[in-house]
Amino acid sequence: MTKQDENDVNEDEPYIGFYTKNKISPVHQNISDLEKHFSRRDYLYRTLGVPPYALEGKSVVEFAPGSGHNALYTMSLSPKRYLLVDMNTTGIDEGKALLKEYYPNADCYEFVRSKIQDFQSVEKFDVVICEGAVPNQTDSAAFARHVGSFVKPGGMLVITVCDNVGVLSELIRRLIAEKICPSSEPFDTRLEAVRSIFAPHFEAISGTSRPLDHWLMDNIIQKWLYPVFAVDEAIEALQDAFEVYGTSPQFLTDWRWHKQIHGDEAGLNERAIEQYKVHGISFINGSRLLPPVIVQDADVIRQHAQKIWDYMIEIQDGNTDLWQMVADSCNTIAASLQAYDTQTSEAIKEAAVFFEREGKVDPQAHFDKFTSLFGQGQQYISFVRKRDLIPTANA
Repeated sequence: MTKQDENDVNEDEPYIGFYTKNKISPVHQNISDLEKHFSRRDYLYRTLGVPPYALEGKSVVEFAPGSGHNALYTMSLSPKRYLLVDMNTTGIDEGKALLKEYYPNADCYEFVRSKIQDFQSVEKFDVVICEGAVPNQTDSAAFARHVGSFVKPGGMLVITVCDNVGVLSELIRRLIAEKICPSSEPFDTRLEAVRSIFAPHFEAISGTSRPLDHWLMDNIIQKWLYPVFAVDEAIEALQDAFEVYGTSPQFLTDWRWHKQIHGDEAGLNERAIEQYKVHGISFINGSRLLPPVIVQDADVIRQHAQKIWDYMIEIQDGNTDLWQMVADSCNTIAASLQAYDTQTSEAIKEAAVFFEREGKVDPQAHFDKFTSLFGQGQQYISFVRKRDLIPTANA
């Protein structure tokens, strides 16, 4: 197992570079109502096919546990061994303090300071968890396979993914922030500026459990340098060793009779990708379920969401000649959505008008429908590592 100094962290490294530079861990959860926090995690785990007993007495490794707020719930499920791997000193210190406060006599957990991609261990675990860290890596597919390499045969892997459709509302907000206070400004200046802009947006989120400033630091101010990592990309990256088990939000259905299914005919990964292609456009608005979108319209929406991502990368690096192109892509997405969801379409049209206007525009006065538009920016997927169904003679 590898331990490293802060000097080994480059500012451009995804997540850890930004966190280390600013000595932050902007992933806190509101645990003032611990029962509510645990209930949310319980629902998430059940949705993924991980009922409470599944972790009892098991070995668990969690990569990028942040400040340990979600680890409180995992600890409540009584794992036999719980390893928490992170490189961020601030997050580790906060996580240690939190677990010690709530589980003062526990000796089953251990923190390891290491970059995830550099972590090595001959030990394999029953359950491996990695939330909020796989997308936006320099090579997310390799990163996911590395994380998955620590799962025992028959064990479970839980990761989060995202696509440009799900994070479109965040991409638009990042571009609004760039137009008002660009990335070239100091961290504290940007935080103050975007706080006044997006506080009303944050208040419109139903069920949020993060502090406003942490959401702003993580989703609006932090530079996103590398591509997202969508559901289909994750499945394809892991399909040699893993099969899909569950998702949150749940969009997988299978009405086939189990007695007709065996071997490769199960096609669990292929079916999951097919259903993502059909239903994934609903990620664009987390509060609404869109009717099935025809393939051609879905392709247009995804293509222009990708273009907006590409424009964001250039704009945060100082190219300010792209605002009309951003507006054009917003208008194209809005037009493609019109037949399926007028409310979401109108919200994105507001953003297009904002980007078309020359000079400074007060976003608090400009936005109405867009203020409450938030996508399913992060999706969870659970996988089961493939194993030999017939035990060997030596097993």
